[in-house]
Amino acid sequence: MPQPMNVKASPFSTPQTAGHAFTPASQASVPHRWPHRGLQGWRLTRSTLSLQDLAAKTQPGVVTTGVLVKTQGVPLLPSGQQPPMYAKNHLNFWREGLITWSKQSIRDSCKELTRCGPTELRLVPRFFPSLEALGLPLYANYTEEELNIMRPAEEWRIFGKHYRLWPDFEPVSLRPFMEVEVGQKRTWSAMDS
Repeated sequence: MPQPMNVKASPFSTPQTAGHAFTPASQASVPHRWPHRGLQGWRLTRSTLSLQDLAAKTQPGVVTTGVLVKTQGVPLLPSGQQPPMYAKNHLNFWREGLITWSKQSIRDSCKELTRCGPTELRLVPRFFPSLEALGLPLYANYTEEELNIMRPAEEWRIFGKHYRLWPDFEPVSLRPFMEVEVGQKRTWSAMDS
């Protein structure tokens, strides 16, 4: 039986477009075939602040990128929202599944007391705090190369390789633009040089 592929994701992927990968087995032979989604995105800006830093300047309680990296917290979505672990309606319509998932997959130290109907249960929180706030062991510190990826820039060094947002090219001289009345056809082109 084919095995699903494992994808390691950085906690700082910026979701903009998604690439999907499915195991090459039929739905009938694998009843629980889950998709794997790799999310990545690019933000073109002249700003020197990350989206996290912009949110930290305008929204109380939002930490800067530096604090986020130091405490190994969960970055905001590009829309400025906190990414939830599950939807609000899961407590109403998928309660048993949420309880089972919390028991099987989440450490007790990460759970919180949640009102679930007439009772209170220890479940996964809807929004996770940082690893430091949970008292969990932190991962190794990020290198300066990794931290630079989090900052808006036009050039990066990733795994020792140099990347640029804009390719190197020779400037093309354009003929001067001549004023043209509305409705007349443009008479110049950069391709004419």
